Amino acid sequence: TRAPVEDIPPTLPPVEDIPPTRAPVEDIPPTLPPVEDIPPTRAPVSSPPPPVSRVIPPALVKSPPPPVYSPPP
Repeated sequence: TRAPVEDIPPTLPPVEDIPPTRAPVEDIPPTLPPVEDIPPTRAPVSSPPPPVSRVIPPALVKSPPPPVYSPPP
C-alpha cells in the first residue's frame, strides 16, 4: 500500500540548491572607511606650530639709520 522509499520525491530541495538569503560577508560594503583613509581632525602633537613671538615679518624689522654725513672740517 506504500510506495518504496526510493520513489518518494523529496519535499525539500538539496542544500546546494537553496539560494542564500543574505550576501556573504565579503560582499557587504563597509559602512565606515578604513582608519587609514580618515583625515585627522587636528594636527599631530609632534609638529607644533612655530611660536608667534619669534616670527617677525620683514616689514616690521627696522633697518639701521643711514650714517649721518659730516662734512670734513
